[in-house]
Amino acid sequence: MTNTLESELTVLENENEAWQSVCPLSRLIPERGVAALVGGRPVALFRLEGPEGTRVFAVDHIDPRMQVPTMARGLVGSVGDEPTVAAPLLKEKYSLVTGQCFTNPEYQLPVFDVRVHDGQIYVRTNVIRGKQA
Repeated sequence: MTNTLESELTVLENENEAWQSVCPLSRLIPERGVAALVGGRPVALFRLEGPEGTRVFAVDHIDPRMQVPTMARGLVGSVGDEPTVAAPLLKEKYSLVTGQCFTNPEYQLPVFDVRVHDGQIYVRTNVIRGKQA
């Protein structure tokens, strides 16, 4: 079962950037995904803990290959130092940083900018990196 967060409607705007408050960092369990609606779009959030400290990533919740909303249920791992998520159905492995698919370069997972401010996670709603599948 995928955890889904109800996002607050608070949107911070600064110099043509819209950031939506999603949830407190404490709501995310390390190494697990959670789905949230950000700007009306399903997004998968991941919190990773490591030598670099706490890092939060946001990617599209829609699996680029299967076109189903399952990415928050994916398995977190890495390729070298690159954090990854493996799609739960066919195990395509995607970079959480760039969205690049390591197992099949034909696919790309859109990624979103994330920031944590005062313990709150914000996702930029008007900028998506990576091509749409």
